[in-house]
Amino acid sequence: MNLIKIDRPTRQGPSAPYMALVRESDKTLSDNLADHLRTLGIPTVAPCPPGSARSKDSAALRDKPRAGVLVAGMRDAVVGPIEVADLRRNLPDWVIIVVDHVGTAHSSADALASGADDVLRFPFAAQEFEARVALRMRQAGMAENSMALRTPFLANAQLTPVESEIMRILMSRKGQIVTRNHLAQRLDRSEWLYGDRKFDVHITRIRKKLKAAFGDRYLVQTIRSQGYLFDIPEDTARA
Repeated sequence: MNLIKIDRPTRQGPSAPYMALVRESDKTLSDNLADHLRTLGIPTVAPCPPGSARSKDSAALRDKPRAGVLVAGMRDAVVGPIEVADLRRNLPDWVIIVVDHVGTAHSSADALASGADDVLRFPFAAQEFEARVALRMRQAGMAENSMALRTPFLANAQLTPVESEIMRILMSRKGQIVTRNHLAQRLDRSEWLYGDRKFDVHITRIRKKLKAAFGDRYLVQTIRSQGYLFDIPEDTARA
């Protein structure tokens, strides 16, 4: 296969505010990727159906900032790299992360040669996705503040791996109620069974660790008959 090689423009720095688009045909995966992008502090995350990011004049990109993050699924060994090159030409200042569903010996290299900033082969760990996107954002000058909460937060609280994953989910929906069923789907890939109190146990332990590490800075509430809510009371005080 002849690789699509393009000249990469020199980035001049992002426009603020930045945003992210997720171009992935699997809705469940798309929703999960969007949650992780919100965890990284990206203020706006929107779906971008395949094909809609090929033109600067498309509805998906109209009135969008000059710079942002695009996560694009690649499912065809031939067409995929061509689409990545097309995306790069139309989004020269964006960070482009490719999710490689093809998985051949050369598919990831083809995506990189076509203009992707990074490639993750599916399936991959959520922590690796967040770390790679955060790295590329920092390199593009987009992440001055986005990791200010997440990195010290999870490290200083000394959470277990399961507790850390629960907090990533809650933080990605700061100020919104996260249901037990959503946690079960994300963590166990199953439906939550009524009466199962394992998440209540985790939340109780998380709440104690946050209190010990940060005092009253962070708030994790149990919302009766609904789920859990993460918030930062200081946000309200500054409003």
